[in-house]
Amino acid sequence: MLRNTNWNNIYHCSNVDLCYNTFSDQLNYCFNECFPEKLCSRKRFSDKKWFTPGLKVSCMHKNKLYKKWLTTKDSASEAKYKNYRKIYNKMLRAAEMVYYRKQFDNKTNILLSNYGIILIKCIAFLNIVESKAVSQN
Repeated sequence: MLRNTNWNNIYHCSNVDLCYNTFSDQLNYCFNECFPEKLCSRKRFSDKKWFTPGLKVSCMHKNKLYKKWLTTKDSASEAKYKNYRKIYNKMLRAAEMVYYRKQFDNKTNILLSNYGIILIKCIAFLNIVESKAVSQN
């Protein structure tokens, strides 16, 4: 995209401010063409891959407890809500941690297996080179 852009008007410009503005406009145009904005629905905007259906149910239950506490202004419902919220937040952090740990372990295992293959190939190559050197002597 940048290679196909005509930069001649920048090279032949005598005013530095105009030159910079033209360059900036061209660069922003190329960027916007290559990386267009994607619209995300409001419903799916806050969805996370680690946010399980069980956590969604727990979230709805927590919200119901909160609404009940707001309407009744009862200290018992407040304690119930705050206790459930504390447990919910712990579950939320644990689910996120488990998800990303699995992702990291999976990527690490793939990386290690690739390095293992490369290491085996290098050892085989070194053995071939070493055997040729021994046979030439």
